[in-house]
Parts: sequence; C-alpha cells; structure tokens
Amino acid sequence: MYFRLLFIQLVYIKMQSQHGIIEWIVKKPECHNMLCSIIPYSRSFDDTLLTYSLPLEFRPFVKIGSSVHIPWGKETIVGIVADIAEQIPYEGEIKLITGPHCTTPWLSPSEISLLIQLSRQLFVRLHTVAQLFLPL
Repeated sequence: MYFRLLFIQLVYIKMQSQHGIIEWIVKKPECHNMLCSIIPYSRSFDDTLLTYSLPLEFRPFVKIGSSVHIPWGKETIVGIVADIAEQIPYEGEIKLITGPHCTTPWLSPSEISLLIQLSRQLFVRLHTVAQLFLPL
C-alpha cells in the first residue's frame, strides 16, 4: 500500500492511497504568547506593574520570581516576573520580553506580594522597594 502525505498550512492533512483520499483536519497547536506582569528593577513610574509578552522560546526558563530583560525606551533593563497568565489587564502596546536574565527565581510569590503591598501603602516607587529586597 502506497501513502503520500500532503501538508497544507500545517492545519490540514490529506492522505492519498490506492483506495481513495482520506482527509483530516488537525487542530493547530497553541502558539500565542503568555503575558507577564513585571516589576522593573532599576526604574519605574509608580507602583504599577508593567505588562510584557513572554515568547514561546523563553517559557521553559521564566518563572514567577525570576528575572528577565525587558525593553525600556531605548534601553534594556532587568525586571522581576510577578505573574504569568494568558490574560492580564493592560493599557497600550505590549512589547516582548527580550530574554531571561536568571532562570533561578529571585523572589518567592509571597515576597512579591509583600513588595507590591509595601510600595502601595508607603507611596514608594516599585523599583525602590525591589532594590531593598534585592540589593544588587
């Protein structure tokens, strides 16, 4: 028996044999990026978390509490991942995370929530409180 596979746009497979044509529709794999809430380490506007997109190739290396490189204006700075989710409320354009900085998490989820709470209650910029937790 002779089979010939034809791939059309990676979502439709057509198999032809001596007995006729067999067709399948294959579910396309999920290829959208996850969103991350980021605490900037070196500068910030206020107590607001920044939202960036996490590309698929960095997903195995980035966890909550780990550090990543993020674009900030014309520079690239280090940020700490506070949350990873498929949907995060945001305003404006979402940029991509440039790459992982350190794959080992710097902060635990409870330390991240304490950091955010301190920033909001004391009216201190987020990066200033982050530098108290992680004096690099």
